[in-house]
Amino acid sequence: MKLAELAKELKIPTESFIKFIQDFDLELTECITTNFEVKDDFVKFARENIIFLRRYSEDLNQNKSIEDIAENINKPTEKVAEIIKKDQPRLFDNGKYKSSVSSFGIDNKLGGHYEFIYNYFGKATRLAERDFIGYRDLFFFVTQALEPYLNNLSVEDWGIHKPAGIIIYGPPGSGKIFWAKKIAEIIEYEFKEIKKHFLGISFVDNQKITFNDFLIQVMKSEKILLFLEDFDQLMVERSEDQPVKSCDEEIKEVVLHYIGHFEKEKILMVGAANSVEKIDKELLAPGRFDVLIPIFPPNTKERSEMLFHHMTHGLSEDALLMKILENNKARRKCWMLRCGMLLQN
Repeated sequence: MKLAELAKELKIPTESFIKFIQDFDLELTECITTNFEVKDDFVKFARENIIFLRRYSEDLNQNKSIEDIAENINKPTEKVAEIIKKDQPRLFDNGKYKSSVSSFGIDNKLGGHYEFIYNYFGKATRLAERDFIGYRDLFFFVTQALEPYLNNLSVEDWGIHKPAGIIIYGPPGSGKIFWAKKIAEIIEYEFKEIKKHFLGISFVDNQKITFNDFLIQVMKSEKILLFLEDFDQLMVERSEDQPVKSCDEEIKEVVLHYIGHFEKEKILMVGAANSVEKIDKELLAPGRFDVLIPIFPPNTKERSEMLFHHMTHGLSEDALLMKILENNKARRKCWMLRCGMLLQN
């Protein structure tokens, strides 16, 4: 069962389920797969606790101030303010919070009793046993952009089309290739990188192959994710100050010609760029590369997970470094950061 199908059955928005998993820091692999198939335990939990989840969803979408939240959960206003300041949620002009702050999530971080949740999923899965460490926020950000691939209801009910092109952008070394492969995994497409020699003229079995020929051949297959690096350099907008190589202009024209057929042929092209500033605006038009995903760095909790994982990977329990870390309560501090219990000034 897909998450969207469970959401429709229980009449609870998909976004509420995602925020619930984040608020209570549940291990992703115990709740959903990377392509949003819901695990049996999560389905069982959701059906048995539908009243709580509906209350959670209703609270999430209410306009509420810090004082309102503090009164609802019977906690000091200053403690609630510290949590909200740390999380930096969305604030509306009227000083109210909506769709980003859960009273239940804050109550949990301040020591509220939610053992009925952790009886299903466990309080803290050891990092060594987790298969998705760090970047949880970015994972959910990416999956929201991919919803038409994961949720047929959005296509059938709202006419929302699957994106034909996506641009993921961020500084060198930020993990753009990793996330392109993760996108392919999430939507169950085959990852295929467009090598540099495919962009020009190449010879295969003594036959001349152009980039146009390459795309025609790929489009004979289905469920292919085409990955193109240096997208911002190849697809730069021509101007008096910015000359464009004729070969790059030809590549751009070929992409523009075929991208309108990608959705029908079940092809998705993902371009990796350091910046979107100089990309030709014609490529960013609706129905083309109109989904932009910034590859932002992990947050404080995620960095603590990643550092602790890499520091302890392969260490035995009686290793000297492990003893030093345990003596300084590093494992507990990492867990407390995950749960939002360590507040920063």
